Amino acid sequence: MSNLEGPCGSYNLATLGARVIAIFVDLLCLILILLLCLALGVAIPLTSPELPFFVFWIFVFLSIPLAGLYFLLCFYFFGKTLGCATVSIKIIRSDGAELGFGGGFLRAFSLGIYILGFPIGFSFLWVFDSMLLASSVVLLVSMGIGFASMLFMCIDRQHRAFHDRMAGTLVVENF
Repeated sequence: MSNLEGPCGSYNLATLGARVIAIFVDLLCLILILLLCLALGVAIPLTSPELPFFVFWIFVFLSIPLAGLYFLLCFYFFGKTLGCATVSIKIIRSDGAELGFGGGFLRAFSLGIYILGFPIGFSFLWVFDSMLLASSVVLLVSMGIGFASMLFMCIDRQHRAFHDRMAGTLVVENF
């Protein structure tokens, strides 16, 4: 555990174990968002048969901005997601200041870069049987970037993943 000094005082970097647990809790939240959108996407066309079936896909793709909104609102209002709150860690700017809207947006956007590959890849896989190779490539690239980011977090002195570097943030113990 590293102790760092910043303009807002001293703080300890979050442990790798705490960050991994937070990631899994946040993934569960994202899965719940997707399942809610899928349920609405199935229920609405079934209850209103006059609606075209593409309404289902509108709800599927609605899960993408909703996931981004989950991260943005959590970062802006609380400086942490539900996963971070579970293990008592929070996100701050590299200079030690609170994240704020701009920092929250940048972090949510940078997370979205490699999270987006999953719904897009699975959607292609489901809709276009002939696009199995393209869907697999999208999924593998997305997973590869996420895995590389996790490895980078393990070897970085400040335990910063790719999205931490892009957004200029640190994950610290909640103080």
